[in-house]
Amino acid sequence: MSLKKIIIIIISVVLIAILTVAVIIAGLAMLVMAICGGSDGGGVAVLGIPVIIGLVTLIGILAKNAFKAEKSNNVAARPDTPQRFSREETIVREYIIKARAAGMAEEEIKGELLSALWPEEMINKMLAIQG
Repeated sequence: MSLKKIIIIIISVVLIAILTVAVIIAGLAMLVMAICGGSDGGGVAVLGIPVIIGLVTLIGILAKNAFKAEKSNNVAARPDTPQRFSREETIVREYIIKARAAGMAEEEIKGELLSALWPEEMINKMLAIQG
């Protein structure tokens, strides 16, 4: 786990803990106001709860997006990530592998595939990958 990820987790946990304590305090303040019979501060506490819930949600969304961005960056950076090919590309790729193993030259392979009406762009792409 990267240092950036650990820092984001720690900050998120601390902020959520602080906001949870604030919600508990607001709830206790409302309870005290109800017991004491006063109603002046209760409205402020009730209005603060949606703000706190919104902040908790925002922190969660930001943390999730940070992890998603890091995950996608890691996958793109790894050279061992297997490439995905369409069914047609796989057929051409396998033909190229077998033809090279049989000793065919690149131009001969390309000519055979073109005569079989495979798209030249796909042939060039697969030849470059297998090169």
